[in-house]
Amino acid sequence: MLFARSYVYLTQNDYLAHPLFIERIYFKGIHVHHLNFGIVLLAITGFVALYDLRPKIHRFVAILYGIGLALTFDEFALWFLLEDQYWARVSYDAILIITLIFLNIIYFPSFWKRQGRFITRFLMALKAKI
Repeated sequence: MLFARSYVYLTQNDYLAHPLFIERIYFKGIHVHHLNFGIVLLAITGFVALYDLRPKIHRFVAILYGIGLALTFDEFALWFLLEDQYWARVSYDAILIITLIFLNIIYFPSFWKRQGRFITRFLMALKAKI
C-alpha cells in the first residue's frame, strides 16, 4: 500500500510520468477504478482458498488476497462515501485500522487463539440451550 500511495503522490504532483501503469481505464465512457480489480481479485482468491487446500497454493493465494485487499481499501472513500475522493481521510483511517488489526493478529496470536476458543465454547453452549 505504501508503494501505491507513493506512486500516486509522485504522479499527481508531476514528479513522475505514468511509465509503470495505465493512467486511466475507461469502459464505455465510465472510469473503472482499481477498487473494481480489487473486488474481482478478492472474489477469485476467496474461491480458490475454499476450493484448493494445498499449503503451497494457500501461500500464493494469501499474497493475491493481500493485493486485492490493498486495491479495495485504497479507495475506501469511494465505496463508503460514494464519491471519488482519493485523498479522503476515511481511506487513510480504514487502511490504518486494517493494518492495526493484522499487526495485532500477527504479534498476539496466543491471545486471539484463546479468544477463538472462548467464542467457540460460548456459541456451543448457546446452541445447546436452543
